[in-house]
Amino acid sequence: MRSEIIKNNLVLAVPAVLAFIMALIPTLTNQWPFSWDIFYHLHLAQVYTSQGLVFINPLLNPLNDNVINYPPLFHLLLAGGGMLFNLNNFQVARALQPLVASFIILSTSLTAFKFYGKFTGVLAGIIIFSSVLISRIILPLPENLALIFLPLSIYFYYHSFQYKNYKFAILAGLIMGLMALIHQAATFCLLVAVSSITLVLLIKNMFNPARFINLKGSLLNYLFYMISGVILAAWWWIPAIYFTLSTAQGGVSTALSSAVPMNIINYPGAFGYLLLFLSIIGGYGALIKLRLKDIFIITWILSMLFLSQSYLVGVNVISYRVLVYILIPISIIAAYGLKNIIFWFKSQDKLYSKIGYLILVLIVIFSIFQGYSTFSSTKVTEFGAETPIKTVDIAPPSRGEIELGNWMQQNVNENQVATFSNYYTSIFILSYTPIPVSNLLHRQHSGILNESDLITNQIDIVVYDKKLNFTASPDSFWNVNNQFLFYNSEKINIANLDYNYWEKIYENQEFVVYQVLV
Repeated sequence: MRSEIIKNNLVLAVPAVLAFIMALIPTLTNQWPFSWDIFYHLHLAQVYTSQGLVFINPLLNPLNDNVINYPPLFHLLLAGGGMLFNLNNFQVARALQPLVASFIILSTSLTAFKFYGKFTGVLAGIIIFSSVLISRIILPLPENLALIFLPLSIYFYYHSFQYKNYKFAILAGLIMGLMALIHQAATFCLLVAVSSITLVLLIKNMFNPARFINLKGSLLNYLFYMISGVILAAWWWIPAIYFTLSTAQGGVSTALSSAVPMNIINYPGAFGYLLLFLSIIGGYGALIKLRLKDIFIITWILSMLFLSQSYLVGVNVISYRVLVYILIPISIIAAYGLKNIIFWFKSQDKLYSKIGYLILVLIVIFSIFQGYSTFSSTKVTEFGAETPIKTVDIAPPSRGEIELGNWMQQNVNENQVATFSNYYTSIFILSYTPIPVSNLLHRQHSGILNESDLITNQIDIVVYDKKLNFTASPDSFWNVNNQFLFYNSEKINIANLDYNYWEKIYENQEFVVYQVLV
């Protein structure tokens, strides 16, 4: 019986297999893991490998007790995978790319299946490819590992209402607790969705009591959900919060220092007009019936939409990143809409039925083609940081960065501290070598570190990025912008900074390195 159920439901894995294949192709054709962020996480994996499960980062700003600002499970996965399979952490990160992408799609399909049936489950896993936002899921990041579990937590929370069984609320809460040990922002988005769903159910019960909703049961479900999640996550979060409050730098937080807004007018282009059209049809059908599952999915979508625009009321949020959390439920409701369209055509005569199947085939082909095109584009493989001066390439690492890393591995002592004019290069070096790094230089408005600065901060190596040049402002020598220290190439020869307290010891086409003598 069980084997028959598994066999009948294997079709749900088809979209996940497609995602694995589409993500595997760019993974094999690129030697570095995708995104810049992964290098910071690889650095933390290296810290855990050498130091154990610590809360203070001994390699980043080593004089300042810099508290690690991410939960540890993703980094322990990288470190454990490297030790288990005898691979370096970079290769483990690359291997995660197709795996994480396929499991996010599988999780989406399974959740859609549990809400709206097998046909909807398969369609949700396929039409999600039609959105350019799908480019995010191939990135080997903690957020995407957490994204695998997010829809499952919401499903089991739904299940606890559906069957009036608190054990499913506890299971959903444990999944939330697991997410809290992977990525704090993903957990926050989950809590916003679950809290919004609970609130809507309570309000609905006040005006229209239903058999699956009652005040006591809803509150107990939510209470069990929260308690179980907090208990699981507490073993790391309690000491992490203690270190955050007791030290000056770093630490865990779900708050951002500034907002990165996105006008809601641009949302259709991000989701894709096909997905948006189908979700409107599916949403209309769900609103007409307004069953428990419809309330869950619609509230999930709306809560994330409001969160993505919360910068309008002063909440710092990266709108584009929140759209990824809307993509899963909107794909589910869009698949439900497509199913309704196909079933309507099937209910008509044979000609209409054939038209319905033709529409289905065309949408499936378009979605798969769009997914392959997105995964194969430079949006996945190349990243840059925009500044008022220029856009600076930050990933994948350049030839000059790799040469610099190899040189530093062989010629710089692990006890020496290096500082860089390019923050992103410094993090790559942290992931590539065991050399401690200080953020001092790229925040230095004067451009040149004086002897006192070098001694006070115990700096041994100073690295300037020759690409960070400008000529537009003839009166300026230096320009500090975000994570970069730019220099005026008409006034400064960065490769020949002649001071008696340092000497040039290395130079390649992109970087020049000075050894501090004091």
